[in-house]
Amino acid sequence: VFFFFSSRRRHTRSASVSWARRCVQETGINAEYMGTQKYLSIMGCGAAKKGATDPAGKGKEAKESKEEKGPEDKKDAPNLAGGHADSFKFNKDGTLCKAGKKAEIAFYEEFKDPAGKYHSEIEILKPFCPVYHGIVEEGGKKWIKMQNATAGLANVSFMDIKMGDKSYGPDATPEKIKSQEEKAKKTTSLEYGFRLTGMTVKDDKGANSFKLLKQYGELTFQQIPEFVEKLLKCNGKDKINVKACEYYIAKMKEILEIMEHKWSRFLIATSIFFVISNTDDKFDLKLIDFAHVHPCPPGERDNGFIKGVKHLITIFEGVLKKGIQLSFFLTFTLDN
Repeated sequence: VFFFFSSRRRHTRSASVSWARRCVQETGINAEYMGTQKYLSIMGCGAAKKGATDPAGKGKEAKESKEEKGPEDKKDAPNLAGGHADSFKFNKDGTLCKAGKKAEIAFYEEFKDPAGKYHSEIEILKPFCPVYHGIVEEGGKKWIKMQNATAGLANVSFMDIKMGDKSYGPDATPEKIKSQEEKAKKTTSLEYGFRLTGMTVKDDKGANSFKLLKQYGELTFQQIPEFVEKLLKCNGKDKINVKACEYYIAKMKEILEIMEHKWSRFLIATSIFFVISNTDDKFDLKLIDFAHVHPCPPGERDNGFIKGVKHLITIFEGVLKKGIQLSFFLTFTLDN
């Protein structure tokens, strides 16, 4: 970009290059990703680390998922940012089936109960949740059938952010509480109310550019914006998708309003699942994972979740601001 200036505009070029450096410092993704590959599995650039899901479907984990009997087709199984592949079945009709835990089944069944205790709250939250299609029983198991948020999107990328400052419920054992508290201290969960647990970014051909899984280490709060930027630049784009970022911010603000004033239960270990296709210019977010929903004490709210949403909004707003600045700068340089 900087070499498009003519020699007759040296003063303008000098000033613009100085501005460019500031913009790059604020907006550019570090080429070495903070000098470590601890956090990223670069797909197609060497073997995936042990334990990672094989996006080509050739590894042991993918093979085991394929062989397991259950509802319909599993060809989209790599479209998981976190969780266990054998807990999901992907259907040809744009739905998926998730292995159902009793508590999560009970939560989704509230979607169909107009006389339920929390019906008014459920109706408010429902637009942010996958569409629920009921329970499928097969092979002695119960599966929750729901909307697949990635279905129909070309070269779709996605990110899973686990919300809250703790990931255990009131029925957790002392051992579980201790292990989860230690995890929260090592990640952004305790201080900031969320942690990035998984992420897959696709290039313009649909291959994985990189895949971030939780076993690659704990990210710091300061590192999160780089990964948000990477998501918004998926499919080989050199600038963030501003419309998608604005949409995510608006939806998170709606969720924040609900959690602060209209919701009376803890959503422990619930995630915000971001999906985006820059190929199609389509994007969405959904709340997922409801295996640990518990009533708040009278007059209280889920402050851990609320804290996390507030920090995420701040991060996305910062990414948006930098993206707009960089876009304006690139337009300025090309026009001059």
